[in-house]
Amino acid sequence: MNSTATEAAFTNALRSRAESLRFRSSSLNPVLASTYQRRACELELELWVHEVRSGITPVDPPLAA
Repeated sequence: MNSTATEAAFTNALRSRAESLRFRSSSLNPVLASTYQRRACELELELWVHEVRSGITPVDPPLAA
């Protein structure tokens, strides 16, 4: 696997995991749900940092809100 494919797999895995955590948090009690949502935010921030370091222009900066 070349580096481009590895990068794509890494970013897809982070994005997929964050989406999964957000989806699953909707069916949990509030304490656990906030933990899942916080971890999803951490993964999205990690993805953003990875994209910036790789020279990719991020579509949605996580701190823009």
